[in-house]
Amino acid sequence: MKAKKKAYREANKEQQAAYYEANKEKLAAARNVRVQCPCGCWLSKHSLLRHQRSQTHIDTMTTMEAATLQAPPAEAAAAEH
Repeated sequence: MKAKKKAYREANKEQQAAYYEANKEKLAAARNVRVQCPCGCWLSKHSLLRHQRSQTHIDTMTTMEAATLQAPPAEAAAAEH
């Protein structure tokens, strides 16, 4: 599969370069869209998947889940008052 991709890239190098030059601003704008991860970090959409696999994200989400499990449900707390 890698060989096919490499062959395609070599065969279409000029077309890909022309497309990039024609759409450089649009591609850069799409790459730089900022999003907020459920763990609270702000990052570019381009790097969201890499961040979600990072140890920082995993640790933060584990801590958030543990805090959620320890907190009493909102319905039970409201019923007590």
